[in-house]
Amino acid sequence: MNTQITGILLERAWQSSALIAIGITLAYLISRRVTLPLKTLAASAERIGDGNLEQPVSAEGAKEIRVLGNALERMRVELGDLYGRLEIKVAERTQEISKINQDLEREVEVRTLAESALRDSESRLQSLVDSAAAGIITIDDNSVVESINSAAEELFGYRREEIAGLPVSILMPAPYRDQHDSYMARHSESGESNIIGTNRELKALRRDGTVFPIELAVSESWSGGRRTFIGIITDETDRKRAEEERTQHAVALEAANKELEAFSYSVSHDLRAPLRSINGFSQALMDDCADELGETGLAYLRRVRASSERMAELIDDLLQLSRITRSEMKREDVDLSRIAASAAADIQAAQPERQVKFKIIPDLANQGDERLLRVVLENLLSNSWKFTAKQPQGEIKFGVEECGGVPAYYVRDNGAGFDMAYTSKLFGAFQRLHAASEFEGTGVGLAIVQRVIHRHGGRIWAEGAVGEGATFYFTLQSQEEKGSGGKTYSASGRQSG
Repeated sequence: MNTQITGILLERAWQSSALIAIGITLAYLISRRVTLPLKTLAASAERIGDGNLEQPVSAEGAKEIRVLGNALERMRVELGDLYGRLEIKVAERTQEISKINQDLEREVEVRTLAESALRDSESRLQSLVDSAAAGIITIDDNSVVESINSAAEELFGYRREEIAGLPVSILMPAPYRDQHDSYMARHSESGESNIIGTNRELKALRRDGTVFPIELAVSESWSGGRRTFIGIITDETDRKRAEEERTQHAVALEAANKELEAFSYSVSHDLRAPLRSINGFSQALMDDCADELGETGLAYLRRVRASSERMAELIDDLLQLSRITRSEMKREDVDLSRIAASAAADIQAAQPERQVKFKIIPDLANQGDERLLRVVLENLLSNSWKFTAKQPQGEIKFGVEECGGVPAYYVRDNGAGFDMAYTSKLFGAFQRLHAASEFEGTGVGLAIVQRVIHRHGGRIWAEGAVGEGATFYFTLQSQEEKGSGGKTYSASGRQSG
């Protein structure tokens, strides 16, 4: 019985051991089937965590493990897409930042260049301001001096570091100081600006207390919301002194003219009366006592009468020279060709027997005093008429040539001419290059012509040769007047300039 029980127990034990061994084997097999896929998924998860998204996730094993593996794979793919898009965004942003940095670098470079150019410009401007002949002062809205240039330092006697920060009123004498303060108050309240952009004549005060005349021009400038006033100051001391001297000279000249006019009146009346008596009584002696006087006495009387007549001519010429110097000029358009033709006709009418050919270029015109220009042409044409007297066929021409950009009118003849070595004597009063016995005249005509031409702002000169004629040129305006817009007229009569 016991043996039987023991056998049964042993059999049961072997059966239990076999079942346990089978269970252990099955457990091992099941463990490998579950654990290995989990380890593979864990490794894939670690790679994904490390950012390695290139290797796919293997989804093997039980259903749950495959579900988990598929989820990891989708996460890997999505993370890969996200990383890709993020890299694109980062690249784009990096490019934008790079461009911004480049723009900033360029802006910094441009600003650096601009600041350098501004410093250079300010330096040049300061040099220009310092080199200006006029004094330049800048003040702020409260009339406090900000800066002055070198000319202003010299003008007022202050160094720029001394006056900077002080009220500008210290440069003004009392009346102008009060006016300035009231003006600045009105300007601040209402914007009234009567002196901005205008020139004013004022008085200024130097450091040593000297008051002197100035001309002041004020301008207004805004920069960075700040207003600055800039004053340009010119010392008018010399100009005022010159004006006073001119006034004194004008008064003296007026007095001299009155004295000359009185002298001319005296010459005209007091000297003519004795000459008329000398001439009249000489003629009476010649008429009434010719037989008693004889040829020698008559010759003496004829010389007395000729001298008295010559003296009368000299008086007339002196009076004309005096009147031309004092007479008032009236500028107008003048037809020079018409005046020349009229003067030539009058000259020919006085001596119709002379064989002289006049050639007057038509339509020559300019501006001037017609009465005085008639004196010029009458004297020049008469001069040519006189010095062609010994020519069998005299020729006199009035024309124009350009000289230095202005018309030079001329009177040319084929008469006696003159030696160019003596041109300096041509236009002096009572200066003659020929003997009175050879050619008549007082020697005043060309002096009169020169004065008229000078009063018109022109010049006169002559060219000639002995026995080959002479040419007298004259202009009616200087080169400076032409450059400033003076009128000229061409040979065709058209206005130019």
